[in-house]
Amino acid sequence: MRGLGRSGGWVLGLLAVLGLFTVAAAVWRAEKLIPLIPRLQSDDYLQKKLNLPQWVRLDGVAPLAVSAILTSEDDAFYQNRGYELSSMWDAFKEDLRSLRFKRGASTITQQVMKNTLLNKRKTLSRKIEELILAQAAEKALSKDRILEIYLNTAQWGDKLYGIEEASQFYFQVPARDLTLEEGVYLAALLPSPVRYSRSFKKGQVSTRDQKVMDSILARMLALDLISSDQFEKAEAALLPFEAAPDLSPTPTPTP
Repeated sequence: MRGLGRSGGWVLGLLAVLGLFTVAAAVWRAEKLIPLIPRLQSDDYLQKKLNLPQWVRLDGVAPLAVSAILTSEDDAFYQNRGYELSSMWDAFKEDLRSLRFKRGASTITQQVMKNTLLNKRKTLSRKIEELILAQAAEKALSKDRILEIYLNTAQWGDKLYGIEEASQFYFQVPARDLTLEEGVYLAALLPSPVRYSRSFKKGQVSTRDQKVMDSILARMLALDLISSDQFEKAEAALLPFEAAPDLSPTPTPTP
């Protein structure tokens, strides 16, 4: 600190004041939004607010697809209180090293707050608001309701929101009929759906997508969410949009 001199001290002081102001403003904005959380109990309110074409109940989504998404996005969802301090700390250190908001480490509850009540800009103030609102949501809404909202508001492609829309778009089936491998593919898209859904347009799962899908399946097996037989079948299965390899024999050239 001595080496900074007076000018350096002023800089640190100014940064501290700005930091406190940012936190105070974020807390004030979050407190203003907390009364809106009970409205999230209404499907109609959310559909109109977010312009969602369809709404599917939690029990209208294939259980294995739900398990795949939880495994990928927040495998402690039913145990945590809407936030994971260890994950947030790891994300903060990574963001600090890269000097930008690179990793969010948001729980499903935090993502629901972002999707329904906040903007999607990656800023410190929004993360603070998200955290405060997530804790309030955990008190006002059931875990199943929060998960249902997430499945209906998450983005799965360019202008593609909600698991029912995603299921129909990628696989031409309702969400209740998703297979394990289809659910795992949708889970693998979630970190960056517009970017990662390019594999669908190419009709072939990318190397990156396959690694993520295998990782999700392995995690599900380790958590006893699927059997070894289900794991092996899903790992070997082709998705409906993938072209099956041509196994016909190559014709022998005529001499």
